[in-house]
Amino acid sequence: MLYEIWKPYTDLPYTSVIRNYSKRGHIAFFPTLYICNSWGVSRYDLPFLSFIWKQLDIKGDFDMDKMLKEATEKCYPSSKGEVELEPKVYRRTIDDVLLILQTQQDGIQCAHVFNDIPEEIKKRFK
Repeated sequence: MLYEIWKPYTDLPYTSVIRNYSKRGHIAFFPTLYICNSWGVSRYDLPFLSFIWKQLDIKGDFDMDKMLKEATEKCYPSSKGEVELEPKVYRRTIDDVLLILQTQQDGIQCAHVFNDIPEEIKKRFK
């Protein structure tokens, strides 16, 4: 699952990649943003995310401290030997992230270089 979010008063959106969304659901999205240094610095960040929580109609209380703690713990090996990968958050639009993911799947690791190339030139390589 991909989430694109425009934090108020920013020039670029944040796009989070949620792996195994079918098992993890919407809740996995919220702590991913805190991998970015620009989250948690404004007193409006938590109320903004709480508003999104309500818009997504997620059951239960919005407890960011608990979500961050649980997400961090999942990054370390458990007794089951399972480890979640560190979240991926891009400061790009969802369309740019889709392009990046597609080119990586195609074996091109530096997909971000394509973002500044005009469409007519990109089409030559498809």
